[in-house]
Amino acid sequence: MTIKQQRDAELLPFHALITGANGGLGLALCARLAQDHLNLHPKQPIHLHFTTRSPSKAASVTEYLTSAFARHPRKSFLHLHSHTLDTSSPRSCLQLARSLPPINVAILNAGIGGFVGMDWPAAIWACLTDLVRAVTYGEFKLQAIGRVTKAKPHLGEVFATNVFGHYLICQDAPAIHRAVWISSLEAGAAHFDPSDLQGLKTEHAYESSKRLTDVMVLTGEEHGKGRMKEHGQQWVLAHPGIVATGIVDLHWILQWCMLIAFYIARWCGSGWHPIDAWKGAIAPVMLSVMGDGDVKEMKKRGVRKVGSGTDRWGNEGVTETDVQGGWENMGKDVWEQMERLREDVVEGVESGRYE
Repeated sequence: MTIKQQRDAELLPFHALITGANGGLGLALCARLAQDHLNLHPKQPIHLHFTTRSPSKAASVTEYLTSAFARHPRKSFLHLHSHTLDTSSPRSCLQLARSLPPINVAILNAGIGGFVGMDWPAAIWACLTDLVRAVTYGEFKLQAIGRVTKAKPHLGEVFATNVFGHYLICQDAPAIHRAVWISSLEAGAAHFDPSDLQGLKTEHAYESSKRLTDVMVLTGEEHGKGRMKEHGQQWVLAHPGIVATGIVDLHWILQWCMLIAFYIARWCGSGWHPIDAWKGAIAPVMLSVMGDGDVKEMKKRGVRKVGSGTDRWGNEGVTETDVQGGWENMGKDVWEQMERLREDVVEGVESGRYE
């Protein structure tokens, strides 16, 4: 690209989509992406398309962002667009996808944990014997098994919300240039079985959905299908580290205990505890504002996933994250299953067979 072409491109509006902006990480992603873009590209307007589950939530997000940027010198370059979205509903996802303008970057953040409780004896023992591991991987969280969405086609609830809804949006939107998929430190190889794509048989539906995300993104260039392949979409992986959000429903006293444990883990040397959502947003936003050449160079260096972290004093940074092996041989099967399911669901929604 010539200097003139680059300057011309920077005068065109930049459209970003962020799902799951109700609060916590999603809201921080909106604010941080807007700030970083306005600082890096002072002459380029940014249209921030964010999704929430209800108009009242959208109003709250709009009010917060308007107030946060009220004194920004380039506030007139920030344009907010709210959309109602339920990523567990194929119809909702297709409606959103078909209403979007061409998107420069989409941060696919919406998701649920599917957690129903805690194995407290295991949690206490884990914290007493290895606190850092305990509050990094949370292996004592209890999850529902076989929970499906209420509406037809009754997909695995966590699978639909965390992965499939976003897949529909990427494959049905007119144009998405780059998709930043939000993964997790908990996306271990042991938690995903391709024969149980929707995680209906596992006790770890959340981890299964995040491992599926990793497999799909990392094998997309070789086995990708649909618009991802045809349009040359860039799919990349990021995770926020460990952030104190409400994804696990705890009593307020236990929330404070969890927060204290997170800080102790950071002080003990864990690099994966940003704790604050703003700091947790640094890795996904970095991938969102990087140039195409930088993304390609990162992939050439073999960087598969990046995550947000801090040192023990809370200084934020982005760190390459290991992805457990085994995904290399799953890509073809996973992509074929996802595409078959997508084709069936899209036809079912359009024909009225599915709600």
